[in-house]
Amino acid sequence: MTAVAGGHRRGWLLLLVLALLAVVGFVGTLAANRSSSESGEAFTGERLRVQQDYGDYWKAMLVANESGDGSALADHAAGEQLEILRANLGALTGAGLVAKGSVDHRIRSITVDGTLATLVDCVDVGKWIQYEARSGRVQPGQLTDRPKQLASYTLAPRGGRWLVTRSEVLSEC
Repeated sequence: MTAVAGGHRRGWLLLLVLALLAVVGFVGTLAANRSSSESGEAFTGERLRVQQDYGDYWKAMLVANESGDGSALADHAAGEQLEILRANLGALTGAGLVAKGSVDHRIRSITVDGTLATLVDCVDVGKWIQYEARSGRVQPGQLTDRPKQLASYTLAPRGGRWLVTRSEVLSEC
């Protein structure tokens, strides 16, 4: 492969991963006060359960992107969201890359309406970086000063937990 073709491949891969970040908003730790919203309102009952399952979703996604093993993703995501996660993980590992680091969260709201929940989160993926899987070197050309993204996540109850079924980036936050 020529240097130009290799650069084009890396540029395409970077765009693919940035698109993933835009669609999914990419996990690590929840905000320091995990049981409270940004407004200070404590989440209770089913909203607390949604928040905990959302945190587990992010943990599973981070593990999958660092290890290349997405087998646990179906325990935390379903439908359209699971398909997107698997496709993006396949593209990442197919390019010989892994993603490591943390993602910070500031949950703005959680609403539960019957069999659907909506969680709005300000997601900061600035410390979540791609590395070459074999060498461990940082993948060159990444944007590490990405803006925080306000994203909405739809969750549905399945098998005793809330699974993320859809996500949408709303704006910067």
